[in-house]
Amino acid sequence: MYGIDNVCLLAAVYVSIIMLICALSLAMNIFVLNIYHRSPHENDMPKWVRLFISIRSVHARRVIGLNNYRVC
Repeated sequence: MYGIDNVCLLAAVYVSIIMLICALSLAMNIFVLNIYHRSPHENDMPKWVRLFISIRSVHARRVIGLNNYRVC
């Protein structure tokens, strides 16, 4: 059987991982909302963000089979 020390250690690791996941989720949410609510007249989107989004959209179009269609 498990000792009380092992259970406490397991619970501490579990809580730490859950807190890390929540912190990462919050950080990504803030990042996405910051990009979404920027006005085009005030700030330009960084080049690395534009490149990341364009690569992801091309990859997603290939995965779902839309690589032969043109975007208007």
